[in-house]
Amino acid sequence: MSNILNHIRMKKITFSKYPRNPHSKQMKSTSISQTKITPNACTLLVSTNIETITLIENILAERGLELAIVNDSEQAIELALSRDFQIIFFDLTIKNPPTSAIELLRAAGYMRGIVGLFELSNTDYTNYIQAGANCCLQLNPNSSRLISIFNEYLDSNKTKPRIISDKMKAKTKKLAKLFLADLPNKLQLLNNAFNQQDWEILDMVSHKLKGLGGAMGFPEITTYAQAINSLVRNKQFSEIITPLDLLNQYSQTLLKENKN
Repeated sequence: MSNILNHIRMKKITFSKYPRNPHSKQMKSTSISQTKITPNACTLLVSTNIETITLIENILAERGLELAIVNDSEQAIELALSRDFQIIFFDLTIKNPPTSAIELLRAAGYMRGIVGLFELSNTDYTNYIQAGANCCLQLNPNSSRLISIFNEYLDSNKTKPRIISDKMKAKTKKLAKLFLADLPNKLQLLNNAFNQQDWEILDMVSHKLKGLGGAMGFPEITTYAQAINSLVRNKQFSEIITPLDLLNQYSQTLLKENKN
């Protein structure tokens, strides 16, 4: 797992300081591991909570729309940067709170809706708003606010421009350095996988680079990694050597330029 994604996981908010009120009627949480990616999905949900997933799916189904589901921030970044989702919902109760993921998506140019979802009424969601979320709201099957959010983001093509703060720019710069520090490891994995004809590893690593390269300010990496990934998935193995060589050459030049 790359240093940059480990860094994302390190930034945590402690929810244990907000204990459940035994007298309050809260939505019962049932955790599941589910990933569903459909080509026509316009909404991305990051959650492992079956009630949350069912609620969002039902609202979209009434509109004849599809939902993409991933379980964590790492998956969300990779998918969001390669697809054109109109809105992204982050369940704030996922294992690793998504503050850094939201910051990264905003810094990478994602300007559509990002909404945080929470269960407990006393959840402190200030950090998520500061990171770039448009809003955070408490889950409620009868929430008119949730419906209005869908109306706002799904019934129009308008974006929600946000000013990228100096703090966010500094954060992205730090993440880019971590990405470059881990790039030699990723290149070694790619080359070893190609030489050993381990197409599964080649698919996985090229997919990660495809999602993160452009977000870190290196669109060429995304271009070459996307070419590799596409060739692997189409089983055009003999053609992989060309974009792989280009990726190696560009990356070595990039690493030399950023050595200091």
